[in-house]
Amino acid sequence: MALSLACAPALGPGSRPALAHTGTAIPLLTDADAGPYRLALWANPEVQEATFWVLLPDATAPAEAFAIALTLAPEDGHAGPRTIQMAWEPSPGVPGEHRYEAITALDAPGAWSVVASVEGPDGHGEANATFEALPEGPTDYEGWASVLPFALLGLLFAGGYWARRRRASSPG
Repeated sequence: MALSLACAPALGPGSRPALAHTGTAIPLLTDADAGPYRLALWANPEVQEATFWVLLPDATAPAEAFAIALTLAPEDGHAGPRTIQMAWEPSPGVPGEHRYEAITALDAPGAWSVVASVEGPDGHGEANATFEALPEGPTDYEGWASVLPFALLGLLFAGGYWARRRRASSPG
């Protein structure tokens, strides 16, 4: 218990586990025009398991009436483009929300391009974006941030040990 109390101030209120696939989604496109549609594209672009979400905030047709696809390609050209279909993801708190999800593997970190294609009752539309695929696992910063509290605790322990030892060996 004393250890957890000693580490609590070092971890801080905004600390989070430095594990793979716990990253926050980032917006790649917001309010983008894709033909007759307006869309938002969000991603958690980690290598090995990248998750993408497309939202159609102004769509009036049922969510099942839309076909959404993403075409992904690495900017360095080490692999050709590939297209993945997105699945409608109903939200329990927002009935009728037009949110689509796709999970895929990216084979390398670095710059990638994505084309979001929307096919629906009002026609076809596309929107383009680029993003940086992140290496799997914690970043260097997250790694050091998770080690630092324990290193400081070790220094406090060593300092206390040497101070106590000096006091015990000093005459008087």
